[in-house]
Amino acid sequence: MIVRQSYEVALLPVMPASFIPSTIGLSREPNPAQSQLEKSIQARARDIFAAIEGKKPSVFDSSQWMGKLMNWAMNKPDFRVRLLRFVDAYPSVTSPTQLHRLIQEYFVTDSGDVPTFLKLGAQTSGLVGKVGHSVMNHAIRKNLEMMAYQFIVGSDVGEAMQGVQKLRSEGYAVILDLLGEAVVTEKEAEAHLQTYLAVLDQASDQQGHPLGAKEGSNPNLDWDSAPLAQISVKPSALYSLADPKDFEGSVEGILKRLRRIVEKAQEHNAAVCLDMESYRLKDISLEVFRRLRSENPEFEHLGIVLQAYLRDTEADLRNLLGWMRSNHLPSAIRLVKGAYWDYETVIAAQNGWANRVWEQKQQTDANFEKCSRILLENSDICYFACASHNIRSIAVVLETAREMGVAPERFEFQLLYGMAEPVRDAIRDIAGRVRLYAPFGELIPGMAYLVRRILENTANQSFLRATFGAETDMELLLRDPVEDLRESPPTPAPYSDRRFQNEPVVDFTNEANRVKMREAIDSIRASRLGREHLLIIDGKRVETENFATSTNPNRPTEVIGRFCTGTKEETRRAIDSAKAAFPNWKRIGVEKRAAILRRAADRCGERRFELAAWAVLEVGKQWDDACGEIDEMIDFFRYYAQEAERLSSYNPLLQMPGESNALSYEPRGVAAVIAPWNFPFAISAGMISGALATGNTVVFKPSSLSAITGSILVEILEEAGLPNGVLNFVPGAGREVGAELNTHP
Repeated sequence: MIVRQSYEVALLPVMPASFIPSTIGLSREPNPAQSQLEKSIQARARDIFAAIEGKKPSVFDSSQWMGKLMNWAMNKPDFRVRLLRFVDAYPSVTSPTQLHRLIQEYFVTDSGDVPTFLKLGAQTSGLVGKVGHSVMNHAIRKNLEMMAYQFIVGSDVGEAMQGVQKLRSEGYAVILDLLGEAVVTEKEAEAHLQTYLAVLDQASDQQGHPLGAKEGSNPNLDWDSAPLAQISVKPSALYSLADPKDFEGSVEGILKRLRRIVEKAQEHNAAVCLDMESYRLKDISLEVFRRLRSENPEFEHLGIVLQAYLRDTEADLRNLLGWMRSNHLPSAIRLVKGAYWDYETVIAAQNGWANRVWEQKQQTDANFEKCSRILLENSDICYFACASHNIRSIAVVLETAREMGVAPERFEFQLLYGMAEPVRDAIRDIAGRVRLYAPFGELIPGMAYLVRRILENTANQSFLRATFGAETDMELLLRDPVEDLRESPPTPAPYSDRRFQNEPVVDFTNEANRVKMREAIDSIRASRLGREHLLIIDGKRVETENFATSTNPNRPTEVIGRFCTGTKEETRRAIDSAKAAFPNWKRIGVEKRAAILRRAADRCGERRFELAAWAVLEVGKQWDDACGEIDEMIDFFRYYAQEAERLSSYNPLLQMPGESNALSYEPRGVAAVIAPWNFPFAISAGMISGALATGNTVVFKPSSLSAITGSILVEILEEAGLPNGVLNFVPGAGREVGAELNTHP
């Protein structure tokens, strides 16, 4: 699925780092050996640049349609947005009329930010009648499909195998990747599994075929024990319910199908690499890999991907290598830069988290070089797949391996199919061992993949764009990224001066948070279920003759608690209590009212997991929804406190001679809060805190389905110092309590 938001994000300036850690080598002292290695790296990189001189990848060849679009997308930000949005909507088009309308919507403009050949085509398709309309739309469709298949080796297994055979004849090994990820049904997951199995059968059948014009004409493919048949598997495509909240269930759900893939791969002496996707599934993927590798100790051709743009990667790599060594389980690791930078940056900002990715390209490049060295240092236990188009990064691996004496058969280079053809040819001729990462699959996931490649190729800091598009000076491209970072100190991060900061969302990729949530639920179940919750009027607990029972909707036999139900009489008493408390609450002043609400917010933060557990148990919330409610409740308390202070300040109006005009706000009196069950904390807290912050008093009737959480909410405000009578709690039937509140003057 394509997230529209990422298109705009791709156009934002890169967020600068808040710090540059010494872990990527900034604290290293110059030494002769390092200086000599750097000279060798520079020399090797210049040799590669010499080999590609005068050549351009097809995506940057402006004589071709794809190259024209890329050139415009690189130089015209507005057009890039139009193109990406068009590509996003294109797979849903089912008729020439729809396509015509879509083309006009995105490419008929007076701004000048659309290439003439597209603008004229869009305009002409509406002028020359049905025949011209159909012909033009057919041409546009074909060109768009050609764009997608620039990066995709085939639409199905058969086409993919033909493409693989051609690439092998040119001296390249291939790793196949089935397009699509994050399935939403088990039926989809099963379909992905069957496709992987079919690929392994057909790819393995081809291994015995001649790979060139004559037997043995491709020495680059004589890779000893390295399997020619390889597939890359996305964990999220194998289980529809993968979610960090259910860590163990997600691991086992993915393994259920992945075991069958590995079994088939072992039958055919093929290799399997577990791809790494968004940060959300990182730890799940690592655990899946460890378990699967442990279950198959003889299967050395199982690998996993690590992403250098993640701040965690060095620690993850060292932990993984230590585990492989202590368990005597040699494996393969593919190191990539990372393909979800925009997404990860946006998600972190939205949720109030520290950014998981490095925020400067030089940081990612430096981390890639450091992790590459660690992998080469452990070549006895780890087969290293260096996945990068960056000529400096490739030169670093070649020269570091030479310096360490790492055998050539212990590492290979991987590049994306359809990109950087001159680079891949040069590396094949220099290093021999080049494998192309070749996606295949249907058009809709192909469009999503196309968006990613367009973003990558047109990004301001893309190495390929700098090399072939912007023709950046070679000396700048070959600079040590650590030296670049020394000379480019970080600047303050944007978005840090917002007046109101939302409470950060609970991150369930963090194991500690999963443990706290489970412990909170277990603690409540162990000692706090089934208690009685009374009415609260004028700060006193009031017991009535009638009790109702609240049960867990997921376990109807589990009693959450018993609560008193009020009648019209108790409701009137509560209204009278609130009315009596109103004058003092009004006069207490906005600062003191705001302080109480802020203390309540702090108390909610301290009890976050306990409160979320009550929402899980009483109304059936999922963990993240329940924690989101507590975050929202905290935000309401703090936001209304802040806004009440703002509104209470002096607000001058138009001044006339002899007059002093100002606007002020006054509380109204008693507010009735009748809350629904579906957001028992958040909606209730929002209505209550808005009334309290502005000096009103409250009679609160929760839903009978969430009366226990309502009672706990009142307790929090009492603990924060709310005076008696300001908030009165009267659960009960709508025909009694609700009717009295709605009709009372």
